[in-house]
Amino acid sequence: MDPDTLRTFKESFEGLKSVQEKSLKLIHTVEKTGKLTPAVRNSFLSARSVQELEVAYAPYKTGSKSSLAERARALGLGDVALDILEGRKYSNFKNKIFYENVEKGRENLYQY
Repeated sequence: MDPDTLRTFKESFEGLKSVQEKSLKLIHTVEKTGKLTPAVRNSFLSARSVQELEVAYAPYKTGSKSSLAERARALGLGDVALDILEGRKYSNFKNKIFYENVEKGRENLYQY
């Protein structure tokens, strides 16, 4: 073999080795969340590039602890949002939300 062929082979081998290592880490990460299925495991193990791994792992990435919508629902804003979407005016919006949350020990959304 000539040097160029060996160099190409070595680069390919190192790339596949890094993909294999990363896939094992991602399998372990998804396994911790309890969402690992045989199909997901096979998709990680059959990936041939880091980009394929990222696509397979995207649904399992953890974002922030909760979305703004989840925080708003926890503060009792679900009914208010529905009223606004349906075109009804919600009276005493500020007072209702403030007093309900003061009773729970929270004064604003940022205490979540």
